[in-house]
Amino acid sequence: LGFTQSQNLLLSLLFGAAYVVGALGSHRASHKLGERAWLIVMVLTHIALHLVLALEPGTVMVFILTTLLGASSGSKWPVVESYATAGMTPRASVGAVGHFNLAWSSAVVPAVALSGMLIEAWPPSLFLAPAILNAFVIVMIFALPREPVHLAHDHPERPNDRHVVRLKSLLASSRWSMFGSYTLLFLLAPLL
Repeated sequence: LGFTQSQNLLLSLLFGAAYVVGALGSHRASHKLGERAWLIVMVLTHIALHLVLALEPGTVMVFILTTLLGASSGSKWPVVESYATAGMTPRASVGAVGHFNLAWSSAVVPAVALSGMLIEAWPPSLFLAPAILNAFVIVMIFALPREPVHLAHDHPERPNDRHVVRLKSLLASSRWSMFGSYTLLFLLAPLL
């Protein structure tokens, strides 16, 4: 859309800030509505926002709707990750999260590589492609159980209170390293 580097960086900042807000609110929202229902709402939100962007890709609309996409993306991913590890022991969930992260992150490189060609061939396709992909995602979500089944509270491998305290400190460390890596990602992506 001919944005300057500063505009692209601002757009990324807005997306990232909204993503954090969405992620922080996703637990409460998904428990009120139910995890699968919340995923469906968030993916339908993505489809609607991308379709509007395809019809009206003006600067103001791109900034507003990309910010909303950030919030809905942030609100969706914790629930997706919950499904990815549902019912697993802590040891098994480590491997599942690793495989899950390899699966979703492997789509980033082709997406960035193809986006330039899509934009050049037909600019609205930049927004129509994710809308179409998300339509397929909706179908896959219906194969999920209504709620992810978590490890039973009395399961012998469930972390004890002392281990939970350690996990909370690891969670804080993980969040800061994730913040750093996403900051770099969202600095590189708009500049590329």
